[in-house]
This record gives sequence, C-alpha cells and structure tokens, in this order.
Amino acid sequence: WDGLKTNWLQHKKIFCNPPYDNIKAWAKKCYKTLTEAKANNQSIEIHLLIPARTDTKYFHDYIYKYADLKFIKGRLKFRDLTNISKRTTSAPFPSMICVYKYDTKDRKKHQNYLSFI
Repeated sequence: WDGLKTNWLQHKKIFCNPPYDNIKAWAKKCYKTLTEAKANNQSIEIHLLIPARTDTKYFHDYIYKYADLKFIKGRLKFRDLTNISKRTTSAPFPSMICVYKYDTKDRKKHQNYLSFI
C-alpha cells in the first residue's frame, strides 16, 4: 500500500520513516493530517523520522511551526540483519523526530518545543 494515499485519520498514532528522496511529500501529509484532525476535533499523534535538514523549504513550510522537534544525539546506527557483516554503519547525516500532535483532551494551546534525545 501507499502511505501517502492512506487516510491517516483512521488511526490515533502514526510512525513514519519515509524514503529520504521524498521527504517533502511526507512532511506535507503530516501537516495536512494534523490540520484535518484539528478541524474535525480529532486527536492524533504523528512521528516523522527524517534527516535534520533545517535549511530546507519543506522544513519551514510543513514542520517548524507545526511539530515538536526531537533532535537525536549522534548519528543513527544500522546493523546488517543478514549477518553478512558484523559491523554497524552510521547514517551520513544527523536525524530528528518531528512529532505532530493534537489532543482533544488538552484544552491548552499546543506549544511546539525542541528537545535532544
């Protein structure tokens, strides 16, 4: 199935680790889903794991003002699950988790924040 074509409002929590050659479309989907959830007064929480590229247009258009940003200390590490290689490899870039959240039970205005994990 295609996650960009799926109705995310059918779920309360969503986790995305999108293809890194199409992050803009996924960030836009997160933003639009959050906007729809607010319009429908429906709780939702979306976690988007992406490279920390704060200099991009999509970051400022769809992430910065709308998601809580959690910067991951260091680089993500990957293991070869086929056991061909015993060595781990690191991502060539820093990463972050963008958390888009709307909670109908929380009557206070949701404040975006930055954190490091």
